[in-house]
Parts: sequence; structure tokens; C-alpha cells
Amino acid sequence: MIGNITKGNGFYGCVAYVLGKENAQLINSNMASTTPTDLAWEFRKFAQLNQRVEKPVLHISLNPAPSDRILDEWEMCMIAQDLMEGLELKNNQFILV
Repeated sequence: MIGNITKGNGFYGCVAYVLGKENAQLINSNMASTTPTDLAWEFRKFAQLNQRVEKPVLHISLNPAPSDRILDEWEMCMIAQDLMEGLELKNNQFILV
């Protein structure tokens, strides 16, 4: 796996970017919404509860290395769950695309 972590401020830009990619699909989420606009609104509403956070957007990208086999949705969900637990993020909002 090849990982990349980016922090930022723009919920809509991040969500629209990942959901706008070719063949993108929402695999797992703890959010009520499913569209970029509604997801961004929902993320912002919760982020406003903690004014101390300067960059509330955390985009973690995991991509298979050329030598990795293709993973199914269940395996991707398990990897994401393990990563979120390891980074102590399991109690935060997320979408898995």
C-alpha cells in the first residue's frame, strides 16, 4: 500500500474530488448524506463544534502498490478501520471511497 495524508480546510473540495473520480463509489461511511454538497455541509456542522481546530479536513489516500493484488470492498473496509483505530480516529466522521 502507498499512503498519502493531506490536511486542509475545504470539505466540499475534498469530497467532490474523491467522489468525482472515474468509477468512484461510496463504500462505507458514518454519515447520513451521500452527495458531495450534503456531506460537506454535514462535515462543516460538526467541525464548527470545535473552534480550536484550524484544519479540520484530513484526507488519507491509500493506493495499492503495483505489486499488490486488487482488494475487494470488505478488505478495503477492514484496512480503513484498522488505520483509523491505529491513528485514534475511529470516533470521527469519515467516508470511504
